[in-house]
Amino acid sequence: MAWCFQRDSSCSLNCEMRPHDASGHYYREVTNRRNDLFGRHHDDLTCHDYGAVSNSFTLSFQRQTAVMSLRTLSRNLRIFFLSALVSSFFLIGCSGTQHDSSANDFDDVQLSDKTVSEEDVQAQNQQIDVENREALIEEAKAKLQLTEDYRDDFIHGEKGADFQKYIVLHDTEGSNDASSVVNGWEASGNLVAAHFIVNTDGSIVQCVPMDKIAHHAGFGDTGHNIDFGVEDESRDDKAGTVPIGGNFADYGMNSYSIGIEMVHVGGSGDYPSAQLEALDNLITYIDAFYGFQSEIIDHKTWRTGNSDTSAEFSTHLQNYKATRKHFA
Repeated sequence: MAWCFQRDSSCSLNCEMRPHDASGHYYREVTNRRNDLFGRHHDDLTCHDYGAVSNSFTLSFQRQTAVMSLRTLSRNLRIFFLSALVSSFFLIGCSGTQHDSSANDFDDVQLSDKTVSEEDVQAQNQQIDVENREALIEEAKAKLQLTEDYRDDFIHGEKGADFQKYIVLHDTEGSNDASSVVNGWEASGNLVAAHFIVNTDGSIVQCVPMDKIAHHAGFGDTGHNIDFGVEDESRDDKAGTVPIGGNFADYGMNSYSIGIEMVHVGGSGDYPSAQLEALDNLITYIDAFYGFQSEIIDHKTWRTGNSDTSAEFSTHLQNYKATRKHFA
């Protein structure tokens, strides 16, 4: 509670008018109230002093005014700091969200770039594989003394890479060279032939493309179609064949194999080095052509009791199975 003095009754405060002294001045007891931020009441002295007021009252009024100013400043500072705190939290939240969004966008871009990069690399690798395979085929073929002498009568159907499984080795059981053998097959009218014939000097004649079926293996042991995984005979036209039946009823090997004849007569001695080296290179060429290794067998593996290959080839056959070369 405080006191104020004025000459008249124009003060806007809710004061109680009381007489003062003989000077004609009046005093008023201030009952004006206000509420702070926390709902508490305060009595403030806001009346202006008058010239006749004593010095003691003037000083009291000034102190009250200073207190009011400090309280107002304190209230404003609290409001300012609360607003700043709320704004800080809001800005931090927005910044975090923006950062996460930017990070996610960056990850998406990186992922997209990575996907494109992987596709490009894969395409490049495929192109390199194709080019490397073509180079390997040409390199392997260049090592052969190869003559291509295709005869349409020897082709009995399609044999793509999906159906290639075996390389079957034969002896011609004669001393005629490869070209004479091919001519003899055609003259017989039996439509029988192998894909390749290897001469004793290492030269080779090819009379059937590798992706075509040739009749070189004939009928095999009954049950061998299943044992060797060559059940599908439907791609073979079987022209010129005469079913044997009984113990030799299966004819599937031709549809899944490459046939190679070596000019040789059983019992005549070992195979010349030039011929064996040519056979090594021919197998390498076939592997490069298909891009995988086919299993190597001889004719009598398909049909029990067959004479080719001869006994003197047995060691070489084991080496071919193990190393794809005639030597260990």
